[in-house]
Amino acid sequence: MFGKGRITPPRPPFPTVDEFGLPSITLLAKACESQGEREKRPRKARVFALRAYQAVVHQLGVDEARKLFQSIASDPKRRGRKSGSTNPQRDAELLARYDAAAQKLMANEDRKALPRRVAEILADESREQGTPFSFGNSLDAIEKHAELESALAKLEALLTSPRSGMNHSA
Repeated sequence: MFGKGRITPPRPPFPTVDEFGLPSITLLAKACESQGEREKRPRKARVFALRAYQAVVHQLGVDEARKLFQSIASDPKRRGRKSGSTNPQRDAELLARYDAAAQKLMANEDRKALPRRVAEILADESREQGTPFSFGNSLDAIEKHAELESALAKLEALLTSPRSGMNHSA
């Protein structure tokens, strides 16, 4: 027996702060906290983040600290990988095929269905050629990639057009 009639040993108390000194919060505590406590939590986290940043600046300098914090704050799925496409030739071909199909299909089909229809055409063609995953692993992936490439091309055209006044090509 473990004291006062208990069969199991007593559990240690739940810590009130984490390893950084910020208050530990459970789902129950979060659900029961007052409006004032709810407002204090983000402020404490901001103060901690600022102090951590200042400590890193002191150790590494401003430029390195900025690079470090930007890399940490980036999308965790992309962390460590270069930005941009891994296959620009495929993207250019996808965009060209998308634009060609868009001109052909726009008269007959709804604009919202266009990316899916183009994805189906490209998947069928690549399957027939014996390269089933040349544009993506699934119809959804091809559709998503085609939409992204089209949107990027439109944005680039908008930014480089003379009437936008935002020529960033130099």
